[in-house]
Amino acid sequence: MKINERVLLAFLLGVFSILSQTILLRELFAVYGFSEILFTMLLFFWLFWGAIGSLTFRSGSPSGALAILVLLSVLIPLFVKITALFLRPELGVVVPVLRVVAAGAMCSFVAFFGGRAFAAISRGAKAGLLYACEGVGAFVAGIISMFLLTVLPSHWLMAIMAVPAALIILRAGFPKNSLIAFSSIAIAFAAQFLAPFFDSLLFPGFAISFKESHYGRIASLSRGDETYIYENGHLICSNADTLSAEQIVHPVMWAHDSPKEVLLVGGLQFAALRDILKHNPNRVIVPFVDYPLLESMVANIPAIRSSIKDSRADIVPSDPRTYLSRTTKKFDVIIVAPGFPQSGVDNRFWTVEFFEQLKSHIKVGGIVAVSLPVGMNFLSEYQSELAASVWKTFRNVFPDAQIYFPESHVLMVASAEEGFDFLKKLLGRKLRVINAATIRPEYLPLLYQRNRSETLIRQLASAHFARINRDWRPQAYLWGILQQAKLGGTKIPTKALSDSVVRTFAEY
Repeated sequence: MKINERVLLAFLLGVFSILSQTILLRELFAVYGFSEILFTMLLFFWLFWGAIGSLTFRSGSPSGALAILVLLSVLIPLFVKITALFLRPELGVVVPVLRVVAAGAMCSFVAFFGGRAFAAISRGAKAGLLYACEGVGAFVAGIISMFLLTVLPSHWLMAIMAVPAALIILRAGFPKNSLIAFSSIAIAFAAQFLAPFFDSLLFPGFAISFKESHYGRIASLSRGDETYIYENGHLICSNADTLSAEQIVHPVMWAHDSPKEVLLVGGLQFAALRDILKHNPNRVIVPFVDYPLLESMVANIPAIRSSIKDSRADIVPSDPRTYLSRTTKKFDVIIVAPGFPQSGVDNRFWTVEFFEQLKSHIKVGGIVAVSLPVGMNFLSEYQSELAASVWKTFRNVFPDAQIYFPESHVLMVASAEEGFDFLKKLLGRKLRVINAATIRPEYLPLLYQRNRSETLIRQLASAHFARINRDWRPQAYLWGILQQAKLGGTKIPTKALSDSVVRTFAEY
């Protein structure tokens, strides 16, 4: 085979290797839920199977090996759904870690044929040049994925890409290899009709619609009066849970005499914006970068739709930290409720650097409130370590901060007002009258008891590994990952973690 044909095949190998990895990650995250554990397993098995494929290759044509890779690549979306029928538990149940490992091992087997294809293409030729060409193909595929994955479902993208692949293989190969390549096109287009069938098996009883964004796949599920919105396999919101923010938002808003300018970071999925608007602010700014997700929430959750359409709500298409770095605006109240941290991206909203941004945007007398979701009146071993790290980080920026435990949240509150006492603000005066379903002024003394706060502080003080959390020295989300693994049936006791292990992770 001529070198220019090998170069073309190496380029195509790079394209389909990256497309296969990207599609595999997207499909697995959508079915099993994104986690860094799953990402790590996939990376390991992809490299493992690729190495085995290269090592065991003995003979065969380059175009034939590549044709098999293309054929298997277009089957990835369906294969992930089929394996999920056997491995994934019912909707809403955390997938056991061992099942996640099994899914990663099976679904990444396509890399075996990628390894064989490279061994065949580079055999007896300039391996360095061909590897560079494969890298160029991978770069091109990355650009293609970046633009097309938000427009096309995975199976359509693979079907379209299979067409030029088959033509290249036809030019460089033999008839039987071309037959394999063109068979992949037929299978890819047939998958368009099979995908909805498998989706109905994965989500029995629900009407399903999907939307793609740069951040993952958004699934809207409806059944009767129930509506649920998932992104990357994680439940984002439902029309049945639009009250959980009340016990955080209303006390924080009540604690300020006149909250006219408010910043909300996160919490939009729990209708926190609706609750803030009940206190009659002039404006509520909500930085929110995932617009496809916002569109899905507005279309399906009435409580969110009505608040978004309020003229006082200002949805800024920006990452919250980027927005804060570019504005000089200051706020009366800042409420932060980004959810439980489970990745390095999530960790950004629990660091010294982020809390310092918040501090620089608070007016005199303003209030900052940060909410960490935990168990109902209970902190697990990992949640305790996580909360201790966040609390230590928060106090590093706000030395006079106060902490409370209103049922299923750890709430940290600070103010630019000297001598600020959150409880006195709530319990020592008449509060604004609002329409709330789960909280009343007379309920506050029970919800925000000082002895609950003192008990929480003692529990956090007994944490073994509390460290200050920083952008480039992440600490907090380690415990979020371990908590997710525990829910998946794999628990590592904190006593088994030496201080050196945690220090190595966080570089402290």
